[in-house]
Amino acid sequence: MEANGPETLNRWYVLKEGMAPRDPNARSLFAIRQLVHHLLYLSGGDKVVVRYYLNWLAWLYQHPDKKIPVGIYMNSRDQRVGKGILFHLLRRLFGKELVVMGPASVLTSNFSDFVDQRLLVFIDEVDGIDRKVYEQYKHAVSEDFTKSEGKGRAAKPTLNTARYIALTNKPDGLPLMERDARQAVFKCDADRKSPDYYVKFGDWIEGPGASLLAGVLSNWVFPPDWHYKAGAPQTASSMALQQASRGTLFNVVAELIESEREPFDKDFGTVDEVSRKLEAIYKHLLGKTGPNWTTLGAVLKDLCGEAKQTRVITHCGKNIVPRLYFWRHAGKWKATAPEQRGAHLDNTSNPRPFDVKEDHDHA
Repeated sequence: MEANGPETLNRWYVLKEGMAPRDPNARSLFAIRQLVHHLLYLSGGDKVVVRYYLNWLAWLYQHPDKKIPVGIYMNSRDQRVGKGILFHLLRRLFGKELVVMGPASVLTSNFSDFVDQRLLVFIDEVDGIDRKVYEQYKHAVSEDFTKSEGKGRAAKPTLNTARYIALTNKPDGLPLMERDARQAVFKCDADRKSPDYYVKFGDWIEGPGASLLAGVLSNWVFPPDWHYKAGAPQTASSMALQQASRGTLFNVVAELIESEREPFDKDFGTVDEVSRKLEAIYKHLLGKTGPNWTTLGAVLKDLCGEAKQTRVITHCGKNIVPRLYFWRHAGKWKATAPEQRGAHLDNTSNPRPFDVKEDHDHA
């Protein structure tokens, strides 16, 4: 096609032919009540994330050229609760060329043929990917351009059209960061429903489901506060999985600090002292890999802030300046005398030299 210079074939107009026809009478959530009911089940009744998901899906349907920098993350305690069944619905909605499902290995593949020029990519059975891979995944979720490379084909930059939905029954399937805004989280702790439920929902999908959904999404009116780049909502489920992703050591230490149990019955301490006591007392909770200076230091830094070199005079008169982590009442301990700090380290029954009522200073 060189008559008037090079031209680009826009495959969108061809691929649209494979999409489900819109039901003109489907304009409200009542028309897709089977889907809404299932989403509430998968989310543990979380209306906030269900509402976000429907806005996310409607934006994809109405604005396929404007990528939402947020993925959907569906986590369940049990297997076969019906996360993957949504793949069949959305594949009928958008067409088989635009919606695909693959294993987590597609995230680390050197070749991108599988995800190139797709609208939706389901990642099945995400099982504890490491943070390096997760960084790659976040790039795939949020960036407008990506690298396209196939076998026998040189890599080149290309428009990143894919939106991602990750499925897992592992609590640490994705290593979510604190307040991670790139993943809208569904968390299902309920038992699997009866076989009859899935048969009926499957019949709805194979029948009118995709056309009804197309009708609702085409008429969707976004709320005034909606913006496709605003990020995922921070819900109880997302925060629970963010905490689970931090690892066993973080969660054990956070719980011990909160409950003021040894070695966090004191208000501050050194990483070496804490590490020794954790290894001695809580090895059964921490597993085979015990804490060390590096891993425990990183956890304490996240929970308490940077360690502070602080003068301490011990009960035997030794004057030292250790690096202390303060997990409670840091500001008030800063104003105390070195002897008072030493007495607290030496004997936790020694009363604090200040009033802690109404005190919430953990910094």
